[in-house]
Amino acid sequence: MTATKNKFNEGIDLAADQAKSSAGAMADKAKEGTEKATEFASQMADKTRDLARSAVSKASDAAESAVHRADEAAGSVGTSLHSLASKVRESAPSGSAMKSVADQAACSLEATGDYLRQEGVTGLSKDLTNLVRTHPIPAVFIGLACGYLLAKATRA
Repeated sequence: MTATKNKFNEGIDLAADQAKSSAGAMADKAKEGTEKATEFASQMADKTRDLARSAVSKASDAAESAVHRADEAAGSVGTSLHSLASKVRESAPSGSAMKSVADQAACSLEATGDYLRQEGVTGLSKDLTNLVRTHPIPAVFIGLACGYLLAKATRA
């Protein structure tokens, strides 16, 4: 009976040793899987960061390009205003009150043209922002009036 008991205990010990080694192998595989998952997550985070940086860079480049084109267009409009001022001066009858009015209009056109060539859309935007900051109430009323007129124009 003791021999049977010893064999039984040996069988139990062998089963326990096999269970321990299987559990150790499973733990090693789980640890390896966790490490691989962590590495994969880190790689995906890096790729996402790179894609986000790339998108921000492309958007920034597009915005800079648009501002540059708008500034060039403003310079072109400024040159056109100078040309128009010359034509207004040339076409005004000399020696009359109309000559004085035409000369004032031409001076205003030239000043506006100079402003647009020097400042561009960027300067115009900054000046407009400062104007709204210094006079907020009139700016709101002007905005409302422009919105009303725009709504009327689009309905008609």
